Amino acid sequence: VLRVNSPGGSAFASDLILRQVELAKQAGKPVIVSMGDVAASGGYWISMAGDEIYASPTTLTGSIGIFGMIPTFQNTLAKIGVHTDGVGTTPLSDALDLTRPMSKQMKQLVQLDIDHGYQTFVTKVAHNRNMKVASVNDIAQGRVWSGEVARKIGLVDKFGDLQDAIKAAAKLAKLGPGYTVRYVEKPLSLTDRILINMANNSNASLGAGLLPQNNLAMMPGYRQMTKLADTMKAFTDPRGVYAYCFCNIR
Repeated sequence: VLRVNSPGGSAFASDLILRQVELAKQAGKPVIVSMGDVAASGGYWISMAGDEIYASPTTLTGSIGIFGMIPTFQNTLAKIGVHTDGVGTTPLSDALDLTRPMSKQMKQLVQLDIDHGYQTFVTKVAHNRNMKVASVNDIAQGRVWSGEVARKIGLVDKFGDLQDAIKAAAKLAKLGPGYTVRYVEKPLSLTDRILINMANNSNASLGAGLLPQNNLAMMPGYRQMTKLADTMKAFTDPRGVYAYCFCNIR
């Protein structure tokens, strides 16, 4: 059972995870996907190869799309008096120099990479969901769907929660009634534990020396900054190409 609660991230990383799902299926293991509140863009990329996809009617999914982001800082550096110059032998000699604006040729290459990534995404959805490429393109282009609509257009198979997905996986694997469940989760970081503790009890003690008592008033801003930092962690694709849903999740 693959539990997905993500708006996506690196297109490269998403494809690596998808490949592991495909290898699990090739090894004869049934793979059931259970979508949480959001499983969109890269979140859908890693889900589409599941034998069955479970979601709730309010799940946000789809967002089948690609974009690229390679920042440059020449204007920021200019404000502090830092400038760069040089001579190159080819139009792409300074292709990824973040201190200089991107050349026209490099922009074209990035756009070609994005177009290729989008077509790859759409084609893989068509293959895994037994749909035509043109039909997938009609519901793709970055658009976000509720789970209720996603089921109607073929992106989701059934409505159900994690327990329903577990039962479906056990049935496909022919495990019988005596199976056990083991949850594989990433350990919580110190920041995660602090924020969960604060959310569960606004008056919780954070422990001696963990955070000064007079800094607790700053926690709302701290949480916003932490959320922003967590979002920025998704933008580490080595090629600067992403499958990420920017829908506002509440």
